[in-house]
Amino acid sequence: MKNNFIMQKNSNFANIYSILFIKMNPDEIIKKLKKIREEKKISQREMSEALNITQRQYANYENLTSQITLKTFLDILKILDVKTKDIFDDEIINQVSKEEIILAINMLDDIKNRLT
Repeated sequence: MKNNFIMQKNSNFANIYSILFIKMNPDEIIKKLKKIREEKKISQREMSEALNITQRQYANYENLTSQITLKTFLDILKILDVKTKDIFDDEIINQVSKEEIILAINMLDDIKNRLT
């Protein structure tokens, strides 16, 4: 599912979407989040409760059968206590310039901080 992230029609969101989720493989980002969740021994049920969604919906995200919003993506980063830049490693960002990555990470961090 190549377009795994739904973005609001806002220029900042469009820029993030373009930089991170079209040029990169969003499925790899979801797989990385799943791996981090498992390493932290957090269940899908615990994640779904923290996100206020059903466990089935959360499982659908990880199984790549449902689309995830940017807000949910950022909420997951907060719950897992993961820095945005740690999600986008060399394997994921190899098709994007360093400047684009820095811009997108800064924009995501700004949005994530506003969610508090």
